[in-house]
Amino acid sequence: MPYYPDIAERISELAAALKTNKVGLGRLAGVSKTASGNWFSGKARPEREALANLKKYARVNDDWVINGKGEMFLSEARGNEQPDYLGDKDTQAMLKAWNTLTPRLRRNFIAIMESIVAVDAGARIDESGIPPRGGEAPGKTTLTSPDK
Repeated sequence: MPYYPDIAERISELAAALKTNKVGLGRLAGVSKTASGNWFSGKARPEREALANLKKYARVNDDWVINGKGEMFLSEARGNEQPDYLGDKDTQAMLKAWNTLTPRLRRNFIAIMESIVAVDAGARIDESGIPPRGGEAPGKTTLTSPDK
């Protein structure tokens, strides 16, 4: 049975950088917790599809994961800053929540977000992010804050 200690070490570093664990990393990669657990233990290395998902969703450099070449992320931030794909604290919180969702719940979440965007398309939104009452674009429905 092959053993991949170098990959296991990099997988652990990656999970720490993404502030997740083997379950969260596995979900991000689209694999089971058993499969991702095998990466952490060095019993297996990520398959091509899992690496593609990590690259797509977290901008992970697959060459770094497998061979240790290059930077961990495709667009590494400078200094102690978070990589720019993580965005602000709200985005980080959403990513953390996303990592806990099953594939079915992820599809539902995406459908809900697409519905919200479709409803809000064309509406004027101020800095608060809440469209003003009466500010709807012609033929569009506007979401309003319940406290206004």
